[in-house]
Order: sequence, then structure tokens, then C-alpha cells
Amino acid sequence: MVIQVIKRDGTTESFAAKKIVRVVKAAGLEPPAAVALGGRVDSWVKSLGKDQVTSREIRDQVLTQLRQANPHAANLFEWYEKTKDHNNHL
Repeated sequence: MVIQVIKRDGTTESFAAKKIVRVVKAAGLEPPAAVALGGRVDSWVKSLGKDQVTSREIRDQVLTQLRQANPHAANLFEWYEKTKDHNNHL
């Protein structure tokens, strides 16, 4: 089953754990930790048993996992997300 992500603008795309890995590496996680975190988020998404999940739900789970793995990277991720949100509302 391919899980669809409902994005903020209402469009959908297939869930891809590799996007999580890329983003958390950019926030400062070392590659092995980023892959592990991506795997945990992937397992979490699948455990929901739904065919759709919102990007906000995924973002919240990524932030929860990042806070446990690397609080500094979590702060950078959170800052980036707030900046992205702000720029989308301009």
C-alpha cells in the first residue's frame, strides 16, 4: 500500500522516507542517525494503518524523533519549518 501525504496546499504525493532522511541530514544529523530516524518515521507512518497522512503529522513526528536524537538539530529543523511557514504566508 502506498501511503499518500496530504500537503498544506491540499495536493498529495507518495510518502518517501528518503525525504525525511535528506531533511534531517540538512538539520545536522550524521547520515547513519538520519537513516535510522527516517526508518522510525517510516515505521510510525505505516503503524497508523491509514492510506493518507498529513504533512503536519509527519513534521510533528520528525520533530519528536529529532528532539530525542539531537536537540540542536531539532531546533534547526523547527526554525526552518517556521521560516518556511512564514514565507508561504507572505
